[in-house]
Amino acid sequence: MKKYVSLVLVIIMIAACVMVSSSCGDMTGGAVSTGYDFCAAICDGRYEQAYDLCYAGSDDLGDKESFAQRYKNIYEALQITETKLASREVKEIEDSECFSLNYTVDFKSDLLGDFSHEYQAMIMPDVRGYSIMYDPSLILPYMQAGDSVRVKTLKGRRGEIFTSDRELLAQDSYAQSVCVTVEGLEDSVATVAAQLSGIIDEDASAIAEKINKAEENGQELVVVKELMRDTLDEETVAQIEQIKGVKVDDTSVSPLRYYPHMDAAAHIVGYVTPATAEDIEKDPSIQKDDVVGKSGLEFTYDGMLRGKDGKKIYVADSLGQERYVIYEQPSQDGADITLTLDSALQDKTYTVLATYLKEGQSGCAIVMDYNTAAVEAAVSYPGFDPNWFTISMDPDVWDYLMDEESGYPLVNRVTQSVYPPGSTFKVFTCVPALENKLLTADQEVFLDIEENKWTPPESLVGNKWTFPPIVRAEPTKGDVYNLINALKSSDNIFFSYVAILEGEDMFMDYMDRIGIDGCIDFDLPVTPSSFKSNATEMSLHLLATSGYGMGEIQTTPLQLASMYTCFMNNGDILNPYIIKSIEKTENGEYHTTYEGKTTKYRENIMKQETIDTLKGAMKQVVETGTAYQLGLKNLDIIGKTGTATLKSTGASSREVNWIILLSRVEGDEKLVLVMVDSRADEGDNKFDIARELIKPYGYSEGKEYGGEDDDTESE
Repeated sequence: MKKYVSLVLVIIMIAACVMVSSSCGDMTGGAVSTGYDFCAAICDGRYEQAYDLCYAGSDDLGDKESFAQRYKNIYEALQITETKLASREVKEIEDSECFSLNYTVDFKSDLLGDFSHEYQAMIMPDVRGYSIMYDPSLILPYMQAGDSVRVKTLKGRRGEIFTSDRELLAQDSYAQSVCVTVEGLEDSVATVAAQLSGIIDEDASAIAEKINKAEENGQELVVVKELMRDTLDEETVAQIEQIKGVKVDDTSVSPLRYYPHMDAAAHIVGYVTPATAEDIEKDPSIQKDDVVGKSGLEFTYDGMLRGKDGKKIYVADSLGQERYVIYEQPSQDGADITLTLDSALQDKTYTVLATYLKEGQSGCAIVMDYNTAAVEAAVSYPGFDPNWFTISMDPDVWDYLMDEESGYPLVNRVTQSVYPPGSTFKVFTCVPALENKLLTADQEVFLDIEENKWTPPESLVGNKWTFPPIVRAEPTKGDVYNLINALKSSDNIFFSYVAILEGEDMFMDYMDRIGIDGCIDFDLPVTPSSFKSNATEMSLHLLATSGYGMGEIQTTPLQLASMYTCFMNNGDILNPYIIKSIEKTENGEYHTTYEGKTTKYRENIMKQETIDTLKGAMKQVVETGTAYQLGLKNLDIIGKTGTATLKSTGASSREVNWIILLSRVEGDEKLVLVMVDSRADEGDNKFDIARELIKPYGYSEGKEYGGEDDDTESE
C-alpha cells in the first residue's frame, strides 16, 4: 500500500510544480544547487545536512536522527569504507517546474569490493526554495518505502562424532525447551507462571519476569527453561502443554550439543561449553554464541569441528520478508569425525566397569585390535555425563566432579594418569638377558632366598648390599626355578636378579629401545611415560626394583597396552589410534579428508625367538599361573597380571591391579587391558572385568576355540 501512496504523492507534487510561477534562471540555479549539495552531503557522510535538503513530506523520511542512523547502519553493514561522487546532473522536467537529479556514486567495501550505483531523485520547489523528494532508493537503488536492510548470521554446523558403526557420540541437536507464546496465553501471566512452577521446579516470579519482559520487547516466543534432552517424560510434557500458550520444543528453539552415550564415551569425546570472553580473546574466529571444546576430542579437534559462520545481508519488506539479497557468504559446516570405537563394545566396557568396580575403586579398560592398534573401546571410571556441561550446571554436580571422594570423574585414566606397571613389565625386563645369552628360558637359577626375601650377594653386585632385601609374595610354583615358572608365578625376586644380571648399561639401553622415557603417538594428548625422576640417582636398588616394574617407572594404561602389541607384530610396538576418518563438505561434496592408519612407535624390540618364548610363558600365566582365575581354558589367550603398591599417606595403602590379555581366537583377535586402583588386596575384580571383555561374542564354555601354537615347552 505504501508504494501507491508514494506514487499519488509524486503526482500531486508534479502538479504543484506546474502551477508554480518563477523565472527560469532562478529556478534552475536553485535546483542545481540543492541537487549538488545533496549529493555532496551524502558522499561526505554529512547525513544531517542531506536531511535538511529533503522535502518534509517525503514518504519514509522519518526524523533527522533516524535518517542519519539509517545510512550509517546500512553502510556499516556493507562495510563501506569510501564513497565518491562519480557524476551528477540536474535536468529540468519538460512542461514542469520540477527537476530530476541523476548521480552516480562509487563505493569501496571490505565486504563487496568496488561497485557503483546510479541514483535518480526529483527536485521540487517548495516554500524553502527547492527540496529533494526522498525515498529509500536514494540509500540503495533496490530499496522501497517500508524496506529495511537486515543482516543474518548463517550458522555453520559443528561437526559430529561417530563410532565406527556410525552411532552418534556427539550430535548437534536441541534442548528440551519450555516455551511460552505470549499472545497465546488465555490466563494471566501470574497464573501461568504459578502452574509452570509446580511442574518444572522453577521459581514462579522468575518465569513471570521472563514472560513480561518478552511482552515488553515485542517477542512472540520466550523460553522459560532449557533442559537436557529427554529430561521431561511424555506425561510431564502433556501436563505442561495443557496450559494454553505453553509448549515443549526439542527440534528448533534452543541449539544444544548432545551426547547420546552419556558417561560411556565421555572421556574420549569430551564436552563443550559456551564460549567465554577469554576464549574469544584467544581465538578471534570464535563468536560469542559459539560453543568451545573443553576436553577430549571436542577440545583437541575444536578448530576442525567448529563450523564457520556465513552471513546474508538482504532487503526485507515491511513484513520482514526477504525481498532482495545484497550479499551472501555461505556457512561452512565443521568436519565430522568417525572413530574406531565399536558402539556396543564401548557401552559394554562401561557397563562392566560400573558393575564390578566397588565403592572407593577407580580404573579403566581398553580393548584394542592388536594387529592395527585401532582402539575399539576405552573407558575411564568413574565417569561423567558430558551433557551436564551443555546446560547451566547445578553447583552440587560441580562439587561432585571436583571431590576426591568421587574419584575425580573428569580425569581420563586411559591417557592422563600414570602408574607403575608392576609385574606386567617383567616380560620386557628379561629380553636383554635372553637375547644376550645371559640365561635361557628353562635355565635353573639358584638364589639364597629365605622366607621369600633375597639379599643380592656381593659376588653379583660387587659390593655389600646395603638396601632392604627384595621381597616376593610367595614361592614360585614348579619344580625348577627358571624364567618360565617365575613369569607364570610373577616372582619379584627372579626379575630383580635378571635386571642386576644385565647390569645398568644393558638394562637402560633396552629401556631406551622400548621408549620408556617417551610417549606414544595418539589422537588425544597422552602423558609421557618415564623411568625415573630427574632428581633420582641411578642405583643398584633402583635397577633391581625396576626389574619387576616398580622403582620409579610410570606409564599410562594406553602406552602399556601398546607395548604389548609387539608380541603380535614381530617385535614392533604400534602407536594406537582412535580416529578412523575425518569427513568434510567442500565445494558441495562430502568427502574424506583423513584416514587413520597404523604406525610404529618402536621397531624390532625383540627377536622372534624371544617373542615365541614369552608368548608360551604368557599362555601358562593364563592357564595355571596368576591369571588362572579367568577360567577360560578353552580360549586361546595369553597374558600377564601385575600388582603395584602405591605410596599412601592414608590409613591403608593402595594398589594398582593390572591384567593384560591377548586373544588369539580366529576372527576375534584383540588386546584387553584392565586397571583397577583399589585398597590393598581388593583388586581381584580385575579378572571379572577382563573375562567379560575378552570373551568372544556368543562364547560357550563347551566350545573349543582355535588359535596359534607356541613353541615353548611347559615346565
